[in-house]
Amino acid sequence: MRKWIKVLAVVGVLAVLLTAHTLAAQEAATTFETQGDHTQVTVELQKESMAQGVSALSANFLVQATVGELGEDDVTFQFASTLPGTVQRYVYDANTGVLSVYVAGANGALFDGVRATLGTISIAAEQEVQAQVTFGQEGTEPLTLLTGSSTQTTPSVQLTQTTLTAGETTPDPEVTPSPEITQAPEVTPSPEVTQAPEVTPSPEVTDAPEASSNPETTPAPQVSSNPETSSKPEVTSAPQNTHQGSEDQSNTQTGDSNNLVVPVVVLAVCVILLAVVVLIWNKRRNHH
Repeated sequence: MRKWIKVLAVVGVLAVLLTAHTLAAQEAATTFETQGDHTQVTVELQKESMAQGVSALSANFLVQATVGELGEDDVTFQFASTLPGTVQRYVYDANTGVLSVYVAGANGALFDGVRATLGTISIAAEQEVQAQVTFGQEGTEPLTLLTGSSTQTTPSVQLTQTTLTAGETTPDPEVTPSPEITQAPEVTPSPEVTQAPEVTPSPEVTDAPEASSNPETTPAPQVSSNPETSSKPEVTSAPQNTHQGSEDQSNTQTGDSNNLVVPVVVLAVCVILLAVVVLIWNKRRNHH
């Protein structure tokens, strides 16, 4: 903690020495009390002996626009009400940017000690204007003092500057937020195209074999009323196949059909004969 206190003390001493050295090197300086579009100007001399008997002075300030433009009527100077002098006037040259202030007739009492508050520099503009005010610019004869004995003194001055702002300030354009980037929708993959199944060709329809004509059925013999046994009917031969098939399978099927017809006919004849016999036997029995 003590170490930091020592460091701060050394820094303070150096600052005082540096200020004293600057004032020693320059015989006069100006302070600006700035607020917006105006600033109050105060001149301070290094030695009180330089301020004694001063009845008039001229001070030149450089007022230049850094943003916008300034006309001759845009820069004004308002003398302080406490400033002595019967002659007070100013001139602003817009071409050179030099504001000249004159005070006279102070009867040797222009300064209060080593200080004299001259007045206020102001700028005015409808549009936004920024101006830099400089005191001590080389080539402008910043300060000239005149005593009652008509002795003219031009002390060396310290360069000081300030900035004034006037007019409506154009607001910075609002930054439009970037739109949120919407992610592209996922592309649904196209379904795979299913190949149509191959159509199985329909099998060729084979012509059905021609059916043989039905054999003619021999009518059963009539039963006579006599009880005598009728003679055995002749067995008719199997009907011949009227159509010959071109294929072996048709011939085989036709032959099998012909072979079955004969036994069926014989069986039917036997059944009929048996029925006739039974019928005759029953009739005789009934008569007895």
